[in-house]
Amino acid sequence: MKDKKWIHDLLDDQSLDHNLNDLLEDKTDQGISPELRAKYEGVFNAIEARELIDSRLKPAIENKVRVISFGARLLKYAAVLMMIGFAFYLLLHKKATDLNQVKVSKINSGSKKPMLILENGERVDLAALNSTKLNAKVIKGDNQLDYSHVDNLTESPIFNTLIIPRGLTYKLVLDDGTQVWVNADSRIKFQVNFDATAKREVYLEKGEAYFTVTKNPKKPFIVHYNGINVTVLGTSFNVNTYSNIVQTTLVEGKVDVSLVDGGKQLTLLPGQQADFHKSTESLEKRDVEVFPYIAWKEGLVVFQNTEMANLMEELGRLYDYEIVFKDEKLKHLHFTGRADQSEPIQNTLDAIQITSNLKFTIKERSIIVEKSTKK
Repeated sequence: MKDKKWIHDLLDDQSLDHNLNDLLEDKTDQGISPELRAKYEGVFNAIEARELIDSRLKPAIENKVRVISFGARLLKYAAVLMMIGFAFYLLLHKKATDLNQVKVSKINSGSKKPMLILENGERVDLAALNSTKLNAKVIKGDNQLDYSHVDNLTESPIFNTLIIPRGLTYKLVLDDGTQVWVNADSRIKFQVNFDATAKREVYLEKGEAYFTVTKNPKKPFIVHYNGINVTVLGTSFNVNTYSNIVQTTLVEGKVDVSLVDGGKQLTLLPGQQADFHKSTESLEKRDVEVFPYIAWKEGLVVFQNTEMANLMEELGRLYDYEIVFKDEKLKHLHFTGRADQSEPIQNTLDAIQITSNLKFTIKERSIIVEKSTKK
């Protein structure tokens, strides 16, 4: 009985569901019922189970806390989890990823190219440049722009705009060393000479970006987007403006999120998220698990009970495909899992097909989603 309680404490809240308990207690050879399969397939996969158990065990080991040994009963639970997700392990081949490691993705995409718009309106095709200097020591590398060596030649603020197309992510290093990872289908306007002003300001005009801000107590860093201001001195956070709910997720440090009109203001601590609802202009705060919201920066795609419409929209953006649903009802199906962006999109679609009873057909730059006819 102690073993069962221990594994329940070890895993997330979904393992407390009585239906899952019935599944784990089943000693017959009848397999999993269609109802339970529909509910739980895609939730527990081998990769998720392994990482989840490791994440619970590691702190205990490091602190030399006594851990109950694996008994036969616990091994039975682990075996069930492994069998449910074995197909995902074979299909996705997830690579170990260090959360502090920088990974800039260049996915197989269409003909759209990253573009830099200078202060004077001149457009620079970044895809056509291998490695060069722009605007006095701006260094362009592989999917990266570095402004940290810029000479401040003017006392007036100068802004450039970076446009990233679907199917590509980019890294931007600002004048003060602040690092910005810009996700696919995004547009960010940023000041290139912070010495000219009392504040450091950038404008996320579209899409998503992850910021690691260089500390400077005398010069606040402000991100403006969609009627919201995020003010920080030095911290790491993510801003997602893709949907009708703009999400600001704090990883470390502290940020103030406020409405542009001077209305409500929230202070976020690590592990908290501010949700701004565009339709009602309301601002709310909640506690979240941070990793799913910043996984894209590490080259991963993570879905937690995500509606198929949102899931396919994200895949389409990351890989630069248009999504076509043959049946509107399919948009409301839910899926939980993860994939590596460096893998071909077909691998991810194959994994989803196994557990969702869907069929995906790639035709040129479109993905057609329909119900599978296989039984």
